[in-house]
Amino acid sequence: MNSPIKLYVCGILILLLETAAAQGPGYISVGDYSGTANQRINSAIAAAMATDHKTVFFPNGTYALRSGLSLNRGSDTELHLIGESREGVFLIPDIPYLEANYNGGDWENGGARLVNMIDLSSVSVFASVDVSIQNMTVDMRDQRVMGEPVRTYNVVGHGIRVGKGWVTGQFTVNEVTIRNTQGYGIGIQDRDGHPKNNITLTDLLIERAGSDGIDTKEASGDGNRNLVIRNVSINEVGFLDTGAAPAIDLRYRDVTIENVNIVSKSNQGINSGQSTTGINFRPWDNGPGTGIVGATVSNAYIRGTGVGMRIQSDDTVPTPHQNIAISDFKIQGQQGAGINILGTNHSGHTISNGFVDPAFGDAPVVANGQAVVTNVIAGRWDPALTPLTETTFENNVSLAGKTYSPAWNGIVGSERAGINPTAPGAGPFVFDVGSTGVMQIDYDGAFNAMDKLIVDGTLNLDGELRLNTIDGAPATAGTYRIFEADAITGAFDTISLPPVPGMIWVTDKLATDGTIRLQQVPNTILPVKSSPSHVALGPLGNSATSFPFDAGADADMLMVAVSSERSAQTNPTLSYAGHALAPAIEKGSASIWYLDLTKTGYQGGPADLVIDFTGINTVNGVALGAVSVRASGRAIEVHSTDFGTESANLVTTRAPAFILASFNANGSGSPRVDAPLTKIYASGNIGSAQGAAGYNVVDAGTHPIEWTTGSKRMVTAAAFVIANNFANWIADYEVGGAVGLGDDPESDGLPNGIEAWFGSDPGDFSPGLANIALVGTDITFTHPVAPIMPDDLEGCYQWSTNLVDWYACDGLDGPATGEKVSASSQVDTGTATVTVSPSEYLPQLFVRAAVRVIE
Repeated sequence: MNSPIKLYVCGILILLLETAAAQGPGYISVGDYSGTANQRINSAIAAAMATDHKTVFFPNGTYALRSGLSLNRGSDTELHLIGESREGVFLIPDIPYLEANYNGGDWENGGARLVNMIDLSSVSVFASVDVSIQNMTVDMRDQRVMGEPVRTYNVVGHGIRVGKGWVTGQFTVNEVTIRNTQGYGIGIQDRDGHPKNNITLTDLLIERAGSDGIDTKEASGDGNRNLVIRNVSINEVGFLDTGAAPAIDLRYRDVTIENVNIVSKSNQGINSGQSTTGINFRPWDNGPGTGIVGATVSNAYIRGTGVGMRIQSDDTVPTPHQNIAISDFKIQGQQGAGINILGTNHSGHTISNGFVDPAFGDAPVVANGQAVVTNVIAGRWDPALTPLTETTFENNVSLAGKTYSPAWNGIVGSERAGINPTAPGAGPFVFDVGSTGVMQIDYDGAFNAMDKLIVDGTLNLDGELRLNTIDGAPATAGTYRIFEADAITGAFDTISLPPVPGMIWVTDKLATDGTIRLQQVPNTILPVKSSPSHVALGPLGNSATSFPFDAGADADMLMVAVSSERSAQTNPTLSYAGHALAPAIEKGSASIWYLDLTKTGYQGGPADLVIDFTGINTVNGVALGAVSVRASGRAIEVHSTDFGTESANLVTTRAPAFILASFNANGSGSPRVDAPLTKIYASGNIGSAQGAAGYNVVDAGTHPIEWTTGSKRMVTAAAFVIANNFANWIADYEVGGAVGLGDDPESDGLPNGIEAWFGSDPGDFSPGLANIALVGTDITFTHPVAPIMPDDLEGCYQWSTNLVDWYACDGLDGPATGEKVSASSQVDTGTATVTVSPSEYLPQLFVRAAVRVIE
């Protein structure tokens, strides 16, 4: 019971200390000094060295440096640099000054040189060093890294460098971003015989480094000890060092690496030698020495390097690596092996619980008998998204106000959400989006693939959910599971999903099973294909003419509009792929025909559309055009038609409809149905008349059909709607094969037929009858009512005294003993209040709701 309280109190204390650091009470502030950025900072450091806390506070702002910051302040150094915020404190080169004083690169004779941005190095030996750097961004803005012309003005070196002279102490870098270095992001180097012990690097972002992300050089003799790298993201290194540029290069006796993300671009064909290794355990090259003895790597994601991880040992001298443990890793897009052990002078290594996608590289693991390998999966990860469609987290994570995308494991453009443990190892794991966080999910239209975030613990929804599309949004109905967790809590404040014509997103199950659904707007018919141009024919008689047309594999109906002047009222015949079309409306001069493709077995592809005027002469010409539509496989029916000559006419629809209009008119003009039509054809080549046809998708209501100029000889219109039946209603829900009237997919006691009457989701638990009460001898209750019930169903109530024999609550039906029961209902705002009244007192009365099929 005491441990959680202690951890909680400790967390509060940490937060208070961080707040105090941000405000800087009592600390020496760079803002209190004047001059160039270097002069201000050096003055603040000198003043801070005279205090007990030895802390320099950097207010938010941009500090343009003419030379690197030197932290060499004596043989017994303690110095702490703390910025007001990571996103507000920027150390950058003073490019105009460096350019003006470039002097041809001759810095020994007056040329300006920045060298390393922050440097800890001395010709003398430090007896003790405690240095920390926190809350700032180092951006060296090297032009070659930034993609500009090659003029660096001696902006060389590393973001942070630990060099000569160090003997003991603690060096800490926390909450720091390092960008655009010509050399290393962080260099821990100089083989001077003095070890670089006790270095801790946490919550860092290093991106676009010219060479290594983090490089370490070993000291001679006993070597370096105690390097901790935790919650570090390294992105795109090695731009200026095509031969060898590991993201992390290690020469340490003992190393701890936890929660690292390494992303490079070698698998994209940009200098294939870049980032030769993600994590590189180097051989001891300044021996004699003993190599690495005890190292752990856990929760690592590496993409796009030459080799994911490499463990090298020199077989010519006794410099073995011992006891390196690698676990919980994912490696993808590498050019070589996932993990490669070189040499035979090793002992005690273990590789466990990992996934390696060998699609781009060689073997997942090359152990050469030097490691015990367990539970490492080698297989093809879904390549649809770059780089990852499923991301698993096993440590407590807070999104902390940044944009997060599982596809990039924390990277969205130049933004990166660090993997920030809130309490590693303490209590159950929680991934918290946070009220200011943005959870971005990517969809790739080329592969119809959606990201998934997997959480081994609790996922707390908050902030914004954003769906980003690559190569187009989904076009067909489907369900996508984007979250998988032991438990999902909370709710998003904002959900931003791309619009899909004719489709709606349904997110009601996000907090239950982590899914979102895309389904067609109820009763909406969408065009698939139309004829590319009108077909205008000369006078026809006693002949049939065919035209190739591809209605499309996902089309459910074909509609054809015809404009002509005939000598007789006998109808022509139309067929498609050998199947006869039926007339929706036929008035001689203008007609509309249709064919239900779902009943013909049509699979898509060109087929002949045939118009046959055998026995029918036309006075002038004939024009026709076709359009195919889809309704996700649901039945389409002709709901209403109308026609007119010189006056505008109206078509009234009970539901959202697809209206097709066909015109035969004198003069010229544009047909309209509430709005300008999408034309199928418009022709003036049928003699004295002009033919035209077009369509519009409209809501339920009354719609005027008109020709804007000229006069009509004839106009026809047909409104098509999705059949309002139970089969089409159940198609809007994800219930697997449980689509029958009596099926109960979620086992809530309400079969699908009742759910259709009530308007509830058959895939979710529904309460059914509610507010049941006895008023005298009457029973009252309520239940929801759907706005529109399927036309082929009828709701009713039934009664029984024994749960065996059931009768209609119609005041007529009942047993031979004469009892009767009637029911009345009043519907208000989607709720029916029902009163059931028996004809006499009954000791027990059971009532149920039922539906019956209307034949």
